[in-house]
Amino acid sequence: MIRADPGQSYGVVFQKLGNGCLRAICSDGDIRICHIRGNLRDIHFRLSDFILISIRNFQDKVADIIARYSREEAIFLINDGEIPKYLKIPFFELISKQSFKRELNYTREFFLKSKPSFSRVDPFKNSAKISETQMNLCWRKTAEEKKQRSKNVIIFGIDESERIGVEDRYCDDRKKIERIFNDLKIELNKIEKIIRFNKKPNSLHKSPILVELKSEQDRNYFLYFANRLKYLPNYSGVFIRRDLPIAERETRSKYQMKETSYKEK
Repeated sequence: MIRADPGQSYGVVFQKLGNGCLRAICSDGDIRICHIRGNLRDIHFRLSDFILISIRNFQDKVADIIARYSREEAIFLINDGEIPKYLKIPFFELISKQSFKRELNYTREFFLKSKPSFSRVDPFKNSAKISETQMNLCWRKTAEEKKQRSKNVIIFGIDESERIGVEDRYCDDRKKIERIFNDLKIELNKIEKIIRFNKKPNSLHKSPILVELKSEQDRNYFLYFANRLKYLPNYSGVFIRRDLPIAERETRSKYQMKETSYKEK
């Protein structure tokens, strides 16, 4: 597998320009026009593809594509720390894969909602209008929020305690979380803290529980085994999700509703 050397950078494709060119957001925060050369012209590049580029010496905003990574290779490089994790926000986990147009709309809307002060600016319509400083600031803010939640999971469907005292209710929730960890055969010392969200007014749903683990690696380990819950008794209606930034959560919810209405037609 090819890794980046000095003068090279990783990137994510978000716009195809034609004539053997595409636009990508690179791991150093710059948006560059990337040229497809040689045998790579036979490869079909898609939105959200991870690529390796060579930056031109005297044209910093222009680059040449060296390689395209498969999804498995990209996951390996992200987990290995080669590709910055903010590069997969929001491209790597797009909610809809049925239409390239919907992918780009999702990316555009998430970008705009993640930074309200840029709500009137569409970087994907005319990226030249946004300064490099603004772009770097926006991505840095998004990456920071993602990092703050990187150790968290949210567990839905756990019965709420009927006890009145705050400490008693916390103890009940703690025991239920520890029971899940024991049933999944995961060490309890990975738990940092748990927080039961306040119940929404007039809501009939059980309020979820946020669980913070010791590290992001522990979070990923827990999520890897979380699918086993559906095969275990007494966990009907219980499911686990990553703790996403608010803007991404709202946008995903909106597009899930659109996908549902589209399928029902």
